[in-house]
Amino acid sequence: MQLARFFKFLKWGAISTAVAALLWFALGLVMYRIPSGPERQVEGEVHFKFLELNLSNRAIFEEVLENRRVRLARPENEKDVDAFYIPDAQIKRLWEVSPHELRDRKQTLRIKLKSRPLLFGGNGSAEIVGIKLVDKEPSISK
Repeated sequence: MQLARFFKFLKWGAISTAVAALLWFALGLVMYRIPSGPERQVEGEVHFKFLELNLSNRAIFEEVLENRRVRLARPENEKDVDAFYIPDAQIKRLWEVSPHELRDRKQTLRIKLKSRPLLFGGNGSAEIVGIKLVDKEPSISK
């Protein structure tokens, strides 16, 4: 009798966990994918951050979708945010040359991103439009 109740508890626990995960993902799709305005371009210098520890809902959601965070050292416009999420395949273009090697050469990367503002604030998934080397000390942190 006790074993039957235990398995019933496990079954409902597993169902509840699965439903909660699906609801979280659906809410993430609504919050982080519905655009609210026209596409815009943002340009700035890459801030190389080696260890990105962020456990926000947005960060976890984007990790599930294989998007990585890119930070800009100084956004051009004060309304711009300093972090954007881009696909993993594109972020590899930023790390073709080691940031430490860029520091030795006294160069950094200036990128142009294309993104749309989201209905609930922030920016949608971004795409790299252009990358160029500039003669300036790179911004690097751990």
